[in-house]
Amino acid sequence: MYEASPEVSVYARCRRVPWTNDPGPLGGVQLGLHDGRSETILSGEAGIKTTLFDNKVRFNLSGFAYRVKDIQLNGNDSDGNGVLFNADKAEAYGLEAELEARPIPNLTLTAGLSLLHTEIKDPDVYAQVCALNGTVVCTVEDPTITNARGVFAQIDGNPLPNAPKYTANLTARYDVPLGNGGTLFAATDWMLQGHTNFVLYKTREFHSDGDFEGGLRIGYTAPGGRYEMAAFARNITNEKNLKGVIENYMAAVFNEPRVIGGSISAKY
Repeated sequence: MYEASPEVSVYARCRRVPWTNDPGPLGGVQLGLHDGRSETILSGEAGIKTTLFDNKVRFNLSGFAYRVKDIQLNGNDSDGNGVLFNADKAEAYGLEAELEARPIPNLTLTAGLSLLHTEIKDPDVYAQVCALNGTVVCTVEDPTITNARGVFAQIDGNPLPNAPKYTANLTARYDVPLGNGGTLFAATDWMLQGHTNFVLYKTREFHSDGDFEGGLRIGYTAPGGRYEMAAFARNITNEKNLKGVIENYMAAVFNEPRVIGGSISAKY
């Protein structure tokens, strides 16, 4: 860490971490490859942290990269049972930025952006694809091979599951101080998520892209923050976003629909 000035500092760090998770009884062999090895993670990060304009603006920016040697991956066998197996390695790199600003009294704005690229690197590793009673039930877009144990997709070059290419968020909150020391407030928050694969192999069905969701909250905070009463709405545009899949059964896991409610909280 180096403090260039009271408002600006820069940092860098590098770590190598052996991860000794033992697959144990779930160590199902996928085509007999690399089964049961422990992971080793090598990661690096560098960035800048700033506080500007008399603390009215805070901006942080960082870049990172990591490599997971003998990465342990979760898949299924031909009966839909979970298995844990290794690929040679996976690599990732990305960028993260966050901004907090108070342009006028009582108004706070925040924004965040994350960019991420992940990639499995092993030309010899394959994963069992979606199958039910021996029949492939999804549209697999990777090269496949078939043997007595089922249909397997080559996953070399694919992204890691649940690793969105980008995420962005935005929040705003306005507070109105009252004469008794309490506060009225109104706040909103929004999230946007880029292309996300939910399984190890590429399919026409098991991914999402461009999902977004917003929320709204208005309420009253008592003097000293002793208690708060608020009305809220989640997923105010009633989006239907895919959050996960049960691949063998072609089952989708979605976010919650629009929720409107109220809350009371107290601190002692």
